[in-house]
Amino acid sequence: MKDISSATHDGRAPTGYRPDIDGMRAIAVVVVVLFHLGTPGFGGGFIGVDIFFVISGFLITGLIRNEVESTSTFRFGHFYLRRVRRLFPALAVTLAASFVAAIILFPPEPLQRFAGSFITSIFSLSNIWFWQEAGYFDAASITKPLLHTWTLSVEEQFYFIWPALLFLLLRLPNKSAPVWGLLIVGILSLLWNFDLAYLDSAVTRTLTPPLADWMANDQASIFYLTMFRMFEFAIGALLNWPPSRILRKGWAAEAAAVLGLVMILVPVGLYSETDIFPAWRALIPCIGAALLIQSGQTARIASWMRTRPVVWVGKVSYSLYLVHWPLIVFYLYWRGQSQASAVEQIALFAATVAISALIYQFIEQPLRKPGPTKVADRRFLCAAAAVASIFVGLGAMIYLTNGASWRYSSQEALFLEAAAVEEDHSCFMAPSLTYRDIDPACYEIDPTSSKKSILLFGDSTAEHLVNGFRQVFGDRYQVLQYSGATCPPILGYSEPNTPNCPANVEYFLTEVIASNQYDLVVISSTSRWDPLTEGFPETARRLDAAGIPYVMIGQIPYFGEPPTEIIARLPEGANIGEELREKLHIGCKGTELGVDELVPADRFFSMDEFMCEGGVPRYEVGGRAIHKDHIHLNPLGSVMAARAIRDSLQETGNLP
Repeated sequence: MKDISSATHDGRAPTGYRPDIDGMRAIAVVVVVLFHLGTPGFGGGFIGVDIFFVISGFLITGLIRNEVESTSTFRFGHFYLRRVRRLFPALAVTLAASFVAAIILFPPEPLQRFAGSFITSIFSLSNIWFWQEAGYFDAASITKPLLHTWTLSVEEQFYFIWPALLFLLLRLPNKSAPVWGLLIVGILSLLWNFDLAYLDSAVTRTLTPPLADWMANDQASIFYLTMFRMFEFAIGALLNWPPSRILRKGWAAEAAAVLGLVMILVPVGLYSETDIFPAWRALIPCIGAALLIQSGQTARIASWMRTRPVVWVGKVSYSLYLVHWPLIVFYLYWRGQSQASAVEQIALFAATVAISALIYQFIEQPLRKPGPTKVADRRFLCAAAAVASIFVGLGAMIYLTNGASWRYSSQEALFLEAAAVEEDHSCFMAPSLTYRDIDPACYEIDPTSSKKSILLFGDSTAEHLVNGFRQVFGDRYQVLQYSGATCPPILGYSEPNTPNCPANVEYFLTEVIASNQYDLVVISSTSRWDPLTEGFPETARRLDAAGIPYVMIGQIPYFGEPPTEIIARLPEGANIGEELREKLHIGCKGTELGVDELVPADRFFSMDEFMCEGGVPRYEVGGRAIHKDHIHLNPLGSVMAARAIRDSLQETGNLP
C-alpha cells in the first residue's frame, strides 16, 4: 500500500495525513466497545482510552509546535474553534438521543443522576461528576448512559491546559525547555498516581492535607481526574522530539511495531476492572502506543493498520465511541439484563457501527471544517452555544424536579422516591480505605456515656442496618459500627478490589475488642458463604475469649437489579410480587445457605424469613420502597429490619 502520509524531518507529528494513526484509533475504539459489551477476552479493553490519550498528546503537541515554530505565534481562537467543530456536533446528537431515551426508560432516581451527568458533560466536567459519585454504594454503570463521557471531559480539559503550557515552553530561548517541561509534567503525574495508588496519599497528605482529604477515594481519583492522566498525554507529546529516527526504518521499525502491538493487546486480555489503574499498568499500553506511532508509518507488519477498512473504522472512531455505551446501557436496561448474550453483542456492535456511520457522514463531516468566512464561524458558535444552553436548561429541569417525578402519580412517586434518600457512609470502609481512614468514634465505646453499646460488624449488609439501629436503639444504646465493603467478618479474606480487608478485620479482632467491651455485636455478611463457614469459628473464638456476646444476621435476599427499577418498567396491572420473585438471585427459598449453623439457633436472625412472605420478597411498607439498590435496604427498610431484630433479641434474651 502506498504511504500517503508525510512527516517533518525530526519526527514530530506530521502535517500530512497518517492512515496508521486512524488504524490505531480503530484498535482503541474496538477494544473499548468489546470490553463494554462484555466480550470474553477483552477484560482490559478499557486501555483503548489510554491509547486515545497518547494519540491526542502526539497530534495536538505536533500541531501546536508546527504553528509556533513557523509563525512565532499560536492562534488560540482558531484552535478552540476547530475543537468545538470537531467534537460538539456528534456529542450534541448523542446527548439529545440519550435524553429522550432516559426520559422514556428511567424512573426518577437514575434519571436525576442522568441529568447531572448530562449537564456536566456539556461543560466538559463529567469526569468530576462521576468521580464524586464513585463509591461502594454508587449506582451500577448500567444506569449511567453517559459514563463514557468522562474521557471526553479529560481530553477537553487537556485542550484547555496544553496549548498555553506548550506555547510558553516553546517561546523559551532554551530549545530543550519543552522536552524538560513535558518530562516534568509526565513524571509528576505518574508519581502522583503511585502516591495515591500505593502509598495511601502519604506524600500528598504531608504536603497538602486538604487536597488529600478531597481525594480520599484514591482509586476513583487516579482513574477520573485529569492530572493523573497527564503522563499519558506527555508520552505522546514527547514523540515530537524523538532522540532518533531509527524506529521508523527497517528491522527496527518492524520490531517496534510488533512490540507495540504486544504491549497493547496483552493488557487487553490480562487486565481487569478490579486492577488499580492507571498507575504503572497504564505505562505498558501507552508505551506500546508510542512505539506504534513511531513505527506505524513504515513497518510492513503494521500495514494492515493502513488498509481502507481499518482506516475507515478509525475515521468514525469518535462517533463509535460516543454511540456504543448509551446504546448498550439503554438496551440492557430496557431488557432488564446486566449482560448481553453473544447474539445481542453482535447485534449491538452492528447497530453501533451503522449509527456511527450515519453521524460521521451527515453530522461530523459537514460541520467539522471551518466556515468560508468568519461570519459563518460565528454563526456556528452561536448555534452551538444555543444548543448547549437548551440542553443545560432541560437537564436542570429534570434534576430540580427530582428526576421528572411529575411523570408518575403521587403514589408511584412516593414509592420510587423512597429509594433515592441520601445516607451518611462516613463510618463505612470503602474498598480503598483502612481503619486508619475512619473516625475511631465510629467503633469505640464512649466512656462518658451511661448507655450500653451495640456494634454492627461485617460487610455492607451490616452497614445498611446502621440507620435503622440508630433510630430504634439510639435512645438507650450507643450504636456503633465496624464494617467494610466486600469484607466478611473473618480473618485473612480478601478479593482483588478489597486488599485492605484482612488488615481491617485483624485490627478489629485484635486491638478493638481488647479495648472495647461491647454489650452486643451484631454480625452480618453476604454472598461469601464458603469462606464465612470456614473462617467464622476463629472470629467466634476471639469474641468468646473477649467475653463479648454476639448474634448473627442471615443472608438478605437480593436481586439482579434494584427492585424500584424492576417495578418502574412493569406494565399496568402486572403482578409485582411474582415479577420480583423471578428477578431474585438469592433468597425466599427457605434456605439460610449454612449461615444459621455458625451460631446457636437463639443467636440467629433470619432475614430470609423476615423479608419473604410465601416465597415472595417484600418490597414496600405503607406504599414506600424499602430497598436502596439490588441488595441494600434504604433508611425505611433499615428501620423496619431493626425493629424486627429488636423484637427477636428481646424474645431470645439477647438484648443487653
